[in-house]
Amino acid sequence: MSRRTWFTRCLPALTVAGTLTLTACSAGASKSSCENGRCTATATGEVNISLPDLNSTLEVQNIGNKEAVVEVNDQRATIAAGDTATVGGLSVKVVTVDGDKADFEITRAG
Repeated sequence: MSRRTWFTRCLPALTVAGTLTLTACSAGASKSSCENGRCTATATGEVNISLPDLNSTLEVQNIGNKEAVVEVNDQRATIAAGDTATVGGLSVKVVTVDGDKADFEITRAG
């Protein structure tokens, strides 16, 4: 889902305590939290996950077959559960995949 499509479909976002972001729309849902430059996130379905501590957004495009397809800063990667990839300047680890739900750990690459 493009950023523009996501924006028009999923404009409402609720930010709690400045670091916990909950986003919901018909395409999917997510939650994330960041501390000391390390973010964790859970996504169900296609969703954009705001990572304010990293000044970035993780776009989850597909989850299934024990892998997730993500995009950051116009760079796309397919990452298997348990693996880590550098995507758009971020180090993205897919911790687990269960059906259409995935858990991520995200830090700055480097």
